[in-house]
Amino acid sequence: MRRTRSKRTKTVKKINPKALEDQNNFFQIPLDVVIEIVGRLPSKSVARFLIVSKSWETFIRSRDFITSFPLGSSSQPRLLITFSESSNRKRRQNLDFFSSSSSETSFISRFTCPFSAPEHNEYLPQFVNGLISLGFGEEQIIYNPTTGKSITLPKVVMRRKIVKTYLGYDPINDQYKVLCLTERIHDNHRNFQFSHDKVFTVGERESWRVMDCSIPHRPWSNGLCIDGVLYYLAFTGKGMLQRSLMRFDVRSEKLDLLTDLFADLIAPHAFRNVYTLIKYEGKVAIATKALVYTFLVWVMEEHGWLKKSFSVEPYCKSLQIKYFQITGTTQTGEFILAPYSASNAFYVVFYDPKSDSCRNIKIEVNSDDEFGTRFVRLILLSDYVENVRFCLGVS
Repeated sequence: MRRTRSKRTKTVKKINPKALEDQNNFFQIPLDVVIEIVGRLPSKSVARFLIVSKSWETFIRSRDFITSFPLGSSSQPRLLITFSESSNRKRRQNLDFFSSSSSETSFISRFTCPFSAPEHNEYLPQFVNGLISLGFGEEQIIYNPTTGKSITLPKVVMRRKIVKTYLGYDPINDQYKVLCLTERIHDNHRNFQFSHDKVFTVGERESWRVMDCSIPHRPWSNGLCIDGVLYYLAFTGKGMLQRSLMRFDVRSEKLDLLTDLFADLIAPHAFRNVYTLIKYEGKVAIATKALVYTFLVWVMEEHGWLKKSFSVEPYCKSLQIKYFQITGTTQTGEFILAPYSASNAFYVVFYDPKSDSCRNIKIEVNSDDEFGTRFVRLILLSDYVENVRFCLGVS
C-alpha cells in the first residue's frame, strides 16, 4: 500500500500544470462559440472565470468578450433604478442600484461616494454604456454598478471654476472619455469665458489633456451620448443669453456648437424650468414638463425640430400620482415617466405616442425598513445592460 501511494505521489509531481492547462484550454473551441456560451451567463458567474486560469482571465478581460457581453435574454435593456441620498453630516452621497423588468426588480450594488458633495448641491450620476460618472469639482469617479467596481480619476488641476463634467463613449475605439468644462468669471459674474477645457481617457495611465474651446458657453443640462457623440445644452452668444445645443465628438475630441435653439422651443411656462436631453428613435430630443400632467418633446430632425406634446392627466390621476418627469424612451418609442423621488414602492408610466395610450408597472424593491419609510431622490435610466468591465484599464 505504501509503495503504491508513493508511486502515485511521484506521478502527480511529474505532471506539468501548464501542460494540464493547455490540454484543457478552452481556446480549442472556436472563439465565437466560447463568446456565445459564456456571454449568456450572468455577470456574477462570468466573474468567477477570472480565477480559473490565466487563459480564462485574459479571455474575460479581452475587448472581443467585453464588447459582445451580454448575449441572449440578458442583453435586453432593463430599467436601472438609482436611489440617491446624501448624508446630512458628511454630505456623502449613497447610491443604491436596482435592475428592473416588467416581472421583477433585483438589487445590483450599493456605492458610497468617498468625497463630500458641496452644500446645497446633489450630483446626478451620468450613465453611458454600462458605466456611471460621479463627481464634484476636482473629484471624479467612474463606477460600474454591475461589478461594484470603481476607479478614481486623477484630480483636475484648474485655477478656473469647474462647472460641469460629462461622460462619453467611443464605440469604434471602445474608449470612455470624461469632458471637464470650466469657466473664468469677469465683470461681477456677468461675462463668462470658457477656454482650456480638459478631457481624460478612462483606463489609460495619463493625465488630463488641455482642449482649447473657441466657443464661449455655459452648460446647463444633462449629457446625452449617441453613437460616439456627446450632446448637451448650453448658454452661448452675447451675455450668454442664447440657448444652444453643443456637440462633442468623443473620438476626435472636437467640440462645436451644433445649432441654436429657437425661442419657441424653450417654453417660458415650463414646469420647474427643467429640460432633459433624451434619445428618441435614435435621435436627440429635448423633453420638458409644461404643466403638471402635460409634457413637451422636441425631436431633432434633419431639417429642423419636430414638436410633440401629450397629456397623461386622466391616467395618472387614476393612479393618484402627480410629480412625474420624462426620463427616457423604450426601444419601441414609448416615453418613460418616473417620479422625482420615491420610497421602495412606486409607479413607472409608459406613454405610447402612436396609440395615445398609457401603461404602467409598479416597482417594488426589497430593502431595509428604514429605507422604505422615507422618500429619496430617484434616478431612472431606460437602457441599462450589464457591463463586465471588471478592470477599467482594459482596452
